[in-house]
Parts: sequence; structure tokens; C-alpha cells
Amino acid sequence: MADFEGNPFGDPSEINPFADAAVKQASSSDEVAPATDDYNPFSEDAKPKAEAAQDVPVPPPTISKKEAEKKKKKKPSGPKRPAASSFSEPAILQHDPDTPPAYTPAPNAFSGADAGLRKREEEIARKEAELADREKNIARLGPVEHPNNFPPFPKFCPIKPCCYINISEAVPPNQKWKMWMLTALLIFYSILLIINFAVSIAGVVKQPDKNSFNYAITMGVALAYMLLFIPGATFCWWYPAYHAYRNDSSLAFMWFFFCMAFQCLGFVLNALGIPNLGACGFVLGASLFSSSSVVGTMYIVMGVLWLLALIPGVIAIVSLHRYYRSSGMTIQNATEEAMTGAAKNKYVRHAAKEAVKTGVKASVAAATD
Repeated sequence: MADFEGNPFGDPSEINPFADAAVKQASSSDEVAPATDDYNPFSEDAKPKAEAAQDVPVPPPTISKKEAEKKKKKKPSGPKRPAASSFSEPAILQHDPDTPPAYTPAPNAFSGADAGLRKREEEIARKEAELADREKNIARLGPVEHPNNFPPFPKFCPIKPCCYINISEAVPPNQKWKMWMLTALLIFYSILLIINFAVSIAGVVKQPDKNSFNYAITMGVALAYMLLFIPGATFCWWYPAYHAYRNDSSLAFMWFFFCMAFQCLGFVLNALGIPNLGACGFVLGASLFSSSSVVGTMYIVMGVLWLLALIPGVIAIVSLHRYYRSSGMTIQNATEEAMTGAAKNKYVRHAAKEAVKTGVKASVAAATD
């Protein structure tokens, strides 16, 4: 009870818990660490302790077998991502030897049919461009009346030209040489007919009386040829070719081929010089050598000239036929054009009306009887 009765405001040493001898011994020890406020991590005393703390190995966390098995099951089975070091190099696609290379067609890998079709399309496109330019020129200049200039008769001749011809405007540029070749052939053929008639007169003069009748017939037929075939050739194969080029007429081309084929056959027959056919050629020239070698030579030369005229005729048929096929024209187009032209002809329409009237009258008369 003495303790409780002591003065609490008395000497504090009597109730101080730190006054114990053991506490004093611990507080006064030299190995006590300095206070936190006085601690310097950069001091020499702190360095060995930090290095010792770094050298202490940290044990790995302990995982039970069940947890390890669960992690293996949850692990994705997809492809592994490459390490970060693998992206340091550029990616290179590996070539598969089983994959065939891409097909690269050759520049000239077109077949014959494709090349022909391509050429025909280019020809048609060029022709359309030429027609468009021609229409523009006509629209710009307006309708112009040209005087007739064909056939080119002299001014003193009572027969006047009947049509207007202009090869430079009507014929396509790449086909003009063919038309000029036909014009040269027409002139050469006309000169040959005149020379043929003159040589036939020489044959009648130099031939003995017993065979003069055959040469006289040849001279008469040669005169008929000269009068008929010069205008006939002009309007049978020269003008149809010009008309075909100017109007792209399939019917005119077909008519030209037909007439020029017969003209080439005529050149061959004239070169032979068969008696009584009106042409001076090899057969008649050979029979004249016994009486007059000069006249016989003239007949042989005429035969050679007929064969020379055959060459441009064959070239004209072949070249115009190529143009005809490349332009897309056919026999069916020629037939349709002929039917259309016949339907527009007033004489054909009149004849058709008369035929219908006659048929109706005949049917009515038969019904009444």
C-alpha cells in the first residue's frame, strides 16, 4: 500500500522504467545502429551492407504440382511467336518449287485467225476515220456541183462526159494505187485494141489470096472489138471498181470480179491469136512467117503485149479481193444490196405492179368461170 500512497509528483527516478540496469546496458551498447535521421546510404559503412544484400540469392517461388499441370493445360497450342531478335532482319518470302510461275504471253502469240481479225478491225477503224473526215469536209464546204469530166472526150466531140470522177477524193489513200493501176490498164487496153486493128489490116494486105478471107474476118472482128470493148471495159470493170471504192458497194465489187475475170480470159485468147476471133497473136503470126516475116513478127509482138496486159489484170483481182475480204463484205451483202436496188428502181416496181394486176385478173376470171 506504500506504493499507492506515494506522491505521484515526487522524484521521477523512483518510477522511471528506464532506470533498470538491463535497459541501461542495452541502450549504452556500441553496436546499436544509428538513428534513421542520421543514416547516410552513401557512406562507406553502408556500402558493404548493400553489396551483401545484392549478393544474397532470392529463392524462386514454390509451385505445387497441381498448379504446374493447370498452367500447362491452359497454355495455348498456337504457333510460337518468333523472338524479338528475329525481327532484326527483313522478311524474305520463300519460293515454293511446286508452284508454277505466272503465265506471261509472248508479244506475238496471236494465232492466224486472231491476227486476221485484228487487221480487219484496224482496216474498218481506218475507213471510218476517213469517212468521218470526208463528211466533215463536205459539211464545211457545203454542196459543190462538179462538172462532168468522164469519159474525157475532146471539146469538139459531139459526145459529152456523162459523170464526174475524182479518184483523189473518192478512193481511200491506201487504195489509190490500185485505182491508178486500173486506169493505166484501161488506157493500155484501148491502145492495144487500136494497134490490133492496124496489124490485122497488115495481115490482110500481105496474106496470099487463098487465105485472105480468114484474115479479113479477123480484121472485121478487130474493128468491132475496138468500137465496143473500149467503152465496154470502161463501164464493165473500171467504173464498177471506182463505184465500189466510193460507196463501199459489195455488189459493185462482185460485178468487177466477174467482168475482170472474163477480161483476163480474153487476154489469154487474144494472145493465142486463133483465126476468125479478131485478135492478132501467136497462131496467126506463125502462119504469116512464110509470106511476110515482118507482119508475122508484128503478130507475135501483139501476142506478147496481150500477155503483158494480163499481169495487171490478175494483180487487180487479187488485191481488190483482199480489200473486199478485209472490209467485212460478203456475197450476202451483195445479194441484199441487189434486192434493195431492185426495189428502189421505178421500172422494176412498175413491172411488179403489172405482174400483180395480171395475176389478180387471171384469178378473178378463173373464179367467175
